[in-house]
Amino acid sequence: DCSLQLMLYDSHDGDNTVYLAPARRKLEAGPCLLLLPVRLGLHAIDPSYVPKVSAVFSFPQSVGFIGGHPNSAHYFIAGQGDVVYFLDPHTPQPRVPLDSRSPDPLHASWHLGSHRRMVLHDLDPSVTFGFMCKDEQDLDDLARRIQAVNAANKGYPAMTVAEDVANA
Repeated sequence: DCSLQLMLYDSHDGDNTVYLAPARRKLEAGPCLLLLPVRLGLHAIDPSYVPKVSAVFSFPQSVGFIGGHPNSAHYFIAGQGDVVYFLDPHTPQPRVPLDSRSPDPLHASWHLGSHRRMVLHDLDPSVTFGFMCKDEQDLDDLARRIQAVNAANKGYPAMTVAEDVANA
């Protein structure tokens, strides 16, 4: 069975914290998509978070984050310095059958004609990071990477790691 598990952390779990014990329990049933909502400032992303958010894109478990502006959400898939690149989930694309032998016009929907980008500190500070962990080793590696980013950067961490809610 290859069913995908979903682990959504919320404010009741603890702000900006990946709790490992509940994620391990989810991983027993299969790969797990971890969604971690965070707040990275009051009215905009605080500049101290920029290198921390940018570092997340280097994690092999990262599937990016969702965020943007009020009433305008985007899916951010890459970053370079303080610039993040995004896809607009509100722009529908035609379905392309994978078994299609059609020429390029069908497959053109897989590629954008131009890239879209924003400067991180222009975003609303509420974002949700996504991480895909295929097993417990992947989860442990994610935890080490989060801790390394926190150790390498000053200020309050964008996210933290704890074994369980009771240990936070």
